[in-house]
Amino acid sequence: MIQLLLRTLLIALALFTFFPALAGIKFHGNLLSAGVLAVATTAASFLLHIAFDLCERKLTTLIRHLKLKFAVGLLIMSPVWIFGFFILPGLLLKLLSNLFPELLSVESAGSILAGGVILYLITYMTGGFSHYLQSCWCGATSKKSCPSQASKGHRCPETNDQNPQSGTPASRISPDMACGEKDEEITQ
Repeated sequence: MIQLLLRTLLIALALFTFFPALAGIKFHGNLLSAGVLAVATTAASFLLHIAFDLCERKLTTLIRHLKLKFAVGLLIMSPVWIFGFFILPGLLLKLLSNLFPELLSVESAGSILAGGVILYLITYMTGGFSHYLQSCWCGATSKKSCPSQASKGHRCPETNDQNPQSGTPASRISPDMACGEKDEEITQ
């Protein structure tokens, strides 16, 4: 929770002080409006991170099941990571500038990329969203923390718990597998 507050505060400060110094990004407001925009940015980036994480997991699983070499998988995943880590936050900034034109204006593709890199750095420095997603993907035991996964009884491979759906010991689930996902090649 403190990480989210710190991230929101840093984004508000960046909107108020750093983004106006960049060519192509203009912020027209006070610190309170920067805080409101930072809350919207944090909430939207959390939702985008969930969607990106799901796509990345599915693509990684597809690469693994196609038994592609590491280098080929890296060639496929590198543009996906560049898009998800740098360009997607910049597009989020452009979307927010379209939603709040009286507060923020983003003019060019270069400023979208620069804004995306800054948002990525702020997210990276404050720990990303992986801690919050970990409770949903791995080891969610209460329906409050992640109802979709907890109702299925998923466990993370690192916990050495049994997967209640298949009875497969977690030690026999490959470490690169999405948590709670059954590997079709595992036999009892």
